[in-house]
Amino acid sequence: MPFVVADGVEKAQAFALELPLPVFFGLMGKLSSALLPWLLARGVLGVAVEGGQNEASSSVDHLEAVLWIGLVAAGVVARDALPDFAALTARLERAGQGLPHAIEVYHRHGIVAEDRFAMAPGFANIQPVGRGTLLARDRRGEIRADEDCLLVMPLYQGLGDDGFFLGREIRPQGA
Repeated sequence: MPFVVADGVEKAQAFALELPLPVFFGLMGKLSSALLPWLLARGVLGVAVEGGQNEASSSVDHLEAVLWIGLVAAGVVARDALPDFAALTARLERAGQGLPHAIEVYHRHGIVAEDRFAMAPGFANIQPVGRGTLLARDRRGEIRADEDCLLVMPLYQGLGDDGFFLGREIRPQGA
């Protein structure tokens, strides 16, 4: 599923909210390595956009829509100069599957190889889960949700040191 990551300055966050996709706030500070914080520290105003699965042809369509909508949001292209603006917006809204528009990521479950971490099967990205839901297991036992929340990027590919993230819907100021 495509999504946007916006951290840093308010102007970048406002720009991200112009895109009709789920927008994560607070995620960059919880990642072990990412390009966006490096760019923001050097004065580059930006957001990160995930178009979807790399192999999916729909990812190209999502990213193209983001570019056009972003050019309009930045004032580079006039909205009425894009006759398919509504179709581009609808494409991203469908891809967002009715999920919250703004999500605060408040927890990272980091892992190391010795943990023998394994997600419980069947979760998707940005999936609501209830308090007490079994999320994963590791050498210490079961890992359960401590409150009703959104499960973000559950680790199934076996790579990396991010087991999963937890988030909640928010209403950013001015949104």
